[in-house]
Amino acid sequence: NLDRSLLEPYEELITIYIRENLPGKAEPLLIELARRDEDQPGHQNRLAGFYESQNQFKKAEAIFQTMVTESGNTDTNAILALARFHLRTRNFAAAIESYQNALARNNSPDIRSELAAAQIDAGKITEADKLLTDILSENSSHAGALFQRCRLLVRQAEYPEALKHLEHYITIRKNNAAAYYLKAVSLI
Repeated sequence: NLDRSLLEPYEELITIYIRENLPGKAEPLLIELARRDEDQPGHQNRLAGFYESQNQFKKAEAIFQTMVTESGNTDTNAILALARFHLRTRNFAAAIESYQNALARNNSPDIRSELAAAQIDAGKITEADKLLTDILSENSSHAGALFQRCRLLVRQAEYPEALKHLEHYITIRKNNAAAYYLKAVSLI
C-alpha cells in the first residue's frame, strides 16, 4: 500500500504549475503521480483531463481507453469517462458505443439520459426520443432526461412543448443557464 502523504507534494506542485500555466512542468509530475498510484483512477482521469485541456486529444483518449481496458471492460466509471470524452470531442459514434457499453453494466436512467444526449448530438432523434420517453415514463422528474427532452424539442422547433418541459425542469434545477437559453430560444 502506498503512503498517501508521499503523493501530496506532487499534487501541490501540479496544482501550482497548472495555475501558473506551466504545462511542461506539470506533465511529468502528473505522469509520475499516475504511475505511482496506478490503483487510483482519479490520477489517470486527471492526467487525461490535463491532456485534453492542452488539446492533446490522442493522448487523453489513450489514457481513457487504457483505463477501460485495464478494468477488463467492466469498470462503468472508466467506460463513462471514455464516453464523456468522446462526447466532448464530438466523436458521437464512439460516445454512443461507449454509453451502450456502460449501459450493459448499469442500466441507470442517468446513463440512459447521457446516451440520449449523444444521440441528439449525432442526429439520432428517433432513438433519443424513445430513450427519453422510457426514462420519463419511469420518473417524470428525472432532471437529465427532462433537459435532454427540452434540447430535442427545441432542435425539432417544437417550442410550445419545449416550454412546457422547460418550466418543469426549471422547478427542479433553477440555476442551469443552458435551460434559460433554451427557454429564450423557444420564446423567440
